[in-house]
Amino acid sequence: MATLKLSSHLLIVLSIATVISISYTMTCTEAQRYKLPSHVGICYSFNCYEIPDSDKIAGIYKKYGITKMRTYAPLPPLLGALNGTGIELLLGIDNPDLPSLADSEAAVEAWFDTKIVPFLDNVKIPYIIVGNEVMPGPSGKFLLGAIRNVQNVLDRRRFPFLQNTKVTTALNMGSLKSTTMYPSQTTFIDEAKPLVAPILQHLQAHGAPILLNVLPYYEHYYNPKFLHADYALFTAPDTVVQDGQFSYANLFDATVDGFQWAIEDAGVKGLDIVVSESGWPHAAPPNFASPELAATYIRNYLGHVWDRPGTPKVPPSKILAYFIYNLIDESRNQAARGDRYFGLLNQQLLPNYDCGLFP
Repeated sequence: MATLKLSSHLLIVLSIATVISISYTMTCTEAQRYKLPSHVGICYSFNCYEIPDSDKIAGIYKKYGITKMRTYAPLPPLLGALNGTGIELLLGIDNPDLPSLADSEAAVEAWFDTKIVPFLDNVKIPYIIVGNEVMPGPSGKFLLGAIRNVQNVLDRRRFPFLQNTKVTTALNMGSLKSTTMYPSQTTFIDEAKPLVAPILQHLQAHGAPILLNVLPYYEHYYNPKFLHADYALFTAPDTVVQDGQFSYANLFDATVDGFQWAIEDAGVKGLDIVVSESGWPHAAPPNFASPELAATYIRNYLGHVWDRPGTPKVPPSKILAYFIYNLIDESRNQAARGDRYFGLLNQQLLPNYDCGLFP
């Protein structure tokens, strides 16, 4: 079979379908669909000109039984609002902080003492996420040093609210490459591979998972002729790609497995995974984003992960949690691809569309 060189972005499948289906396949009951299972959370990126009141944000999570939140940087009022709520917080460290945190453990201690300790009391933090999607990019060279320094400070300081916290990072699909339609041929791009391998080894040595941002929307956006909407939206009626013993009917599973093969190619096996982002924008590029398409993706994504099925390659027990991206629209995000419109809610905290989560 001829090798296809289609894009620097991950390409996993060729699809000749031409009709977009906007049906959904939720398997949960009507009553259940308004409360997420405990292994599904919602990201809260507050990249906005006007950040919503943190008590209201915490109230939304409590009202709708959302038990997991991922943030991308500390926000002191939010840390205070989450105290005693029982909501698990995946706490991010902002990318611009990585150079200083990689430079010294003293900088890490100062980060904790000024941004975390005064505001946090009774909140479970399973993971501290050092940087988001920094590879490929200029901050990639700081990532391992920052992760090690944060880990060392946690081990030495033994903060009472961070006793069981793991230190990790989040990768995106831009770190991957494939020149064929098959997930099994996926590797990390040449720029990232020498940086990723020691990070993965560090995570494995400390029992920490790797976080993966899995957004089929972008693969469809960059390659609509090859990665068609039905494959990206979980609406393909049957197998689209047969990769050896593994059958793929949706791009989400294929992307997770592409990551898995890349991780193994980097020399690490058995690493746990958290799907730390997945979603679809409700506005922006014509023919790619709309409220109907966003609702279709979210409903089908939830239907797909509701019972923790794993993927064709990754067993269910190895994917620890799944997240929806994002709670609100990000008014500061100006990317033309629709990046600012991934919000389930608008800036007034009202639903952008009906995905079954906010009746």
